[in-house]
Formats: sequence, C-alpha cells, structure tokens
Amino acid sequence: MLQQKDAPVSIGRMADCGIRFEDSSMSRYHCRIGFDNAWFIQDGDGFNPSTNGTWLFTEDSYEVSNGMVFKAAETLFKVILPQVLIEPLPYLLH
Repeated sequence: MLQQKDAPVSIGRMADCGIRFEDSSMSRYHCRIGFDNAWFIQDGDGFNPSTNGTWLFTEDSYEVSNGMVFKAAETLFKVILPQVLIEPLPYLLH
C-alpha cells in the first residue's frame, strides 16, 4: 500500500523500483505513481517515456481514481483508494 510519504514510486523491471515485475515488455522504469494534492500516474521515469507505453496513453501525468485500471507493458493493475493499493490483476491483456 502506498502512502503519500512513499511517493513517487516507480513501476518497472529495475531492482530499485517500488513495484517490480519480470515482464520482458516492461521498461526498466515503466511508469511512476506520485502525489501532488492528488495521486497521479505518469508514463516513463519522469524524464523519458516508456518503450511500450502505459495503457492510459497519456504523455502527461494523469490523476488516479478509485477502481481505475491501467496497463504497464503486458501487466494490468487496479487502483484501490482511499490510500493507493496497486495490485496486479490475475490475467494479462494480449
């Protein structure tokens, strides 16, 4: 579960990512979750976009909402608020 003090948290393949996956289509730093008056998701590492994109197809940050589903590479995630719980869904999109 993410808390404001944890933000930003990277999702990707690198060992220092707060949410790490061995998904070969996921970038080393695929996207990140941050907090700035509201939770947001941003594709890439904050400087460069990911190679395969984030399912929201946004280049800017996007406000996170309860129940929101997003895709990073081939992995689906669901957001559960009031705090941010990001859990992988048990299936993949192909």
